[in-house]
Amino acid sequence: MMLLVSVYAASNIYYTGKIIDKANFRRLTEQLLCKWSDEEKLWDHPTEGQNIKSLLKMFEEDAHQIFAGKSVLVIGGSTSRSLAADFMHAVLPPELRNNVSLAWHKYTVEGYQLFPASGKKEMDFGRMYSKPVMLPLMEAGWNFTHLFEHTSGCRDCLINYTNIDYVAELDGGHTRSANGITYEFSWKPDIFAPEADPDGFNHRYCPPNRRYDMVYIGRGLHDATFQREELNNRHFLDERFMKLGRLLECFPETTLVVVRTPYFTANEREGKHVLNIKESIFDLARNGVFGINRTLIIDGHLLTTSVGSPVSYDGHHFDSRVAKSVWRLIFFASAQFFAGANGIDGSNVFKNNVGVHWQECGITTW
Repeated sequence: MMLLVSVYAASNIYYTGKIIDKANFRRLTEQLLCKWSDEEKLWDHPTEGQNIKSLLKMFEEDAHQIFAGKSVLVIGGSTSRSLAADFMHAVLPPELRNNVSLAWHKYTVEGYQLFPASGKKEMDFGRMYSKPVMLPLMEAGWNFTHLFEHTSGCRDCLINYTNIDYVAELDGGHTRSANGITYEFSWKPDIFAPEADPDGFNHRYCPPNRRYDMVYIGRGLHDATFQREELNNRHFLDERFMKLGRLLECFPETTLVVVRTPYFTANEREGKHVLNIKESIFDLARNGVFGINRTLIIDGHLLTTSVGSPVSYDGHHFDSRVAKSVWRLIFFASAQFFAGANGIDGSNVFKNNVGVHWQECGITTW
């Protein structure tokens, strides 16, 4: 495996072919807390010097190298589905990334609008997506395949769409190109669906011929919104996450598991359940339920409740400023996992006092 990031030498930090003076590296990590930047409206930790970019920005700019040859699986509801275009944009080579940015700017669209809510009931995949958002991605090399099969969607979820799963491939995908990237989405919005989840894991995600370098789990908002009273029972809530965790055991240790807590919701009663879900995720992750030495928790609730954070446009969902910030954290943390011995706890970046700082940015590892 090519070493991409964060190799600790005697005096310097080597990062994607660049050298960061060790004193500057320490300075970058010690300046946390993270905050919403007034300039970019992205989650970041600022730097004192004008000539030094923050670590989060540096890894974001090199996302095309970090995820080259990688395969990503995203499982969740609408707040996970809205992440796709901003990932696909970020992992393009710089020139193509700029072309997509210019096209989106011309048509005044953002990545989170790739699959508008109005398209969820369409059966024709070409009518599900926003063309001003999608077509620039296709022109940049992304190819989309609609997955409409028995493992698609979630037939036993309250919001039981079965037609919005897909696979997207850049440069032929990770199995056909050293630089290819594969991105797969599966609509499974509930914390655990007794029929759809085992079916999806056993027959689609985990057969021997499948490989995912990262599996992203974004669940809980639907439970907080539609199953309110049940979430007052912490035992019931934990049990559902534990069932999901047992399914995740089918992935090898070399698969990074990212679990994101739900975003802030404007409904006060739902918000209490979101906090219960967040507490459950952290406690269970600490006990190894989602995998030891390969679990990354992204605190979506922290991102969307901090000073200066974007305001939800409908009480539950956020625009691309949040999506980009989620990916910024993932790009930074996943690079540590991919560059080392595929054990996120082995990275010095997340050890000792530095690790405590990163928790304040919304990144926690187990």
